Amino acid sequence: MMRLLNAQTMEILEFFGNAIPPYVILSHTWENDEVTFQDMRNGEAGSKQGFAKVARCCEEAVKNGIEYAWIDTCCIDKTSSSELSEAINSMFQWYKHAVKCYAYLSDLPSQLSEDDIKTRLPSCRWFTRGWTLQELLAPRELLFFARDWTPLGERSHWATLISAATCIHEGALTGIDHKARAFSVAQKISWASKRSTTREEDMAYCLMGLFNVHMPLLYGEGSQAFVRLQEEIMKKSDDQTIFAWSQSDNDCQYRGLLASSPKEFENCTSIAPFRNWKSSQSYENTNAGLRLTTSLLRTQDDSVYSLILQCYDQRATERMLGIDLVKLSPAGDQFARIHKLQYHIGIGCQFLPQRTIYIRNDVIRPEAHTLSEIGKLIHFQISITGSHQIIHTWPPDQWDSRYQILKPPRWSDETNHRLKRPDPGLFNWSWHVALLLSSTVARDTAVFEGEELIVVIGYNGRDGQCWCDMALGSSRDLEDVWNITPYSGATKMSSLGVDGNNRAPSAHITLLGPDGGTLPKSAMLGWNGQPFMALIRID
Repeated sequence: MMRLLNAQTMEILEFFGNAIPPYVILSHTWENDEVTFQDMRNGEAGSKQGFAKVARCCEEAVKNGIEYAWIDTCCIDKTSSSELSEAINSMFQWYKHAVKCYAYLSDLPSQLSEDDIKTRLPSCRWFTRGWTLQELLAPRELLFFARDWTPLGERSHWATLISAATCIHEGALTGIDHKARAFSVAQKISWASKRSTTREEDMAYCLMGLFNVHMPLLYGEGSQAFVRLQEEIMKKSDDQTIFAWSQSDNDCQYRGLLASSPKEFENCTSIAPFRNWKSSQSYENTNAGLRLTTSLLRTQDDSVYSLILQCYDQRATERMLGIDLVKLSPAGDQFARIHKLQYHIGIGCQFLPQRTIYIRNDVIRPEAHTLSEIGKLIHFQISITGSHQIIHTWPPDQWDSRYQILKPPRWSDETNHRLKRPDPGLFNWSWHVALLLSSTVARDTAVFEGEELIVVIGYNGRDGQCWCDMALGSSRDLEDVWNITPYSGATKMSSLGVDGNNRAPSAHITLLGPDGGTLPKSAMLGWNGQPFMALIRID
């Protein structure tokens, strides 16, 4: 349903589908005391300051021989949320199908020379608002008017000037490349990067028509509206320029693949997709992040990979465009985006085998993520008193026998399939090692023959604490004990004493901080890069 204003009688009428008659449409910036739909119905429109604008628009329509006009202030009942949603979702098409569009510049004085207009026109408020972007691009014919409704000429006449001021391609303004599909997703969003709207959500809603997508209006969702817009665009397009933005929030290091605002596309005015149907790459949004199958590029930093996009910068066609990704866990398939858009020369690049990865939309902030990675730095210096010595460890690669140190695992090592290490991202880089201790003194009993002392020492990344545990067993039990011991540990950060019957040894384990004092409440407190001390006393 579309409401139109009869340009001669000022009566508002409703039309549906193919019965909609020819009409002109007004594009303007809202001022104080605008005429509403209710004002037109109850006869109070004439008392409003905005009525003069309505009346002059209708006069111009009559001059052009057009019977109807559409004006957003008074042709939409904004008290109805369903009608407002339908109107916003239809607005691009309404502007596109209008016979003429009148762009009223209320802050541009009349009686200006051609040179003065060239100076003043680009700074008009109309060119800074989000909604007027589609109103600039959609109409077949757009005419500019000054404050007193002096005609200033058509859009095509000022195309070069407008293009220089707004970074919108001149072809989109003159009609040479007027079809929206002639420009990339990133280019079109970049045209809105310096514009603003009163409501944050409207920065997304005002762009729906440019991409021919439709969404329900959810005022109150904030920046999530722009995320929803990008998700809707991805359902219809595989144009990877949608990922070619550069983050503007320096405080948020880890990001997903989707931008938070059109402002992050400001430098994308020349980013275009490769039109190569054979190598087109599909991707899908899931609850684990954006899923795609690709070959990542290895960078000089072993922890950072580059995802090469299927697009290029028209100003530097010899370079590949990529975004840097960091693995959220060495053994997993979860990634997050970091840094700004990268340019790669392409010579000598080493691509990894193709694989399916997930790029998270919501990622832990850097300070929390760094905190959880402290497990990669924790080491334990082992000191044993008594007649026992370490004869076996599991996993064996975490024991440095020369320096008597337990060290963190190599989570990315997938060669040993017996090591069933969980994803460290889920357990905040927790780890533990099982030690088998054997006495050098022969015992006179057969009850414990073949049984030795198993000590398990570890770090709980979720709580930020070190812990220890003990059991009796043999070398055959060592791996099983390691597997069944929870990553949270049994006893945290204190001395652990185990006293068996008169035939078993009595053992005490004390964990000390790097300074030799009692282990602090958290492993992060007092951490200075030195190994913790695990004192094992066996009587």
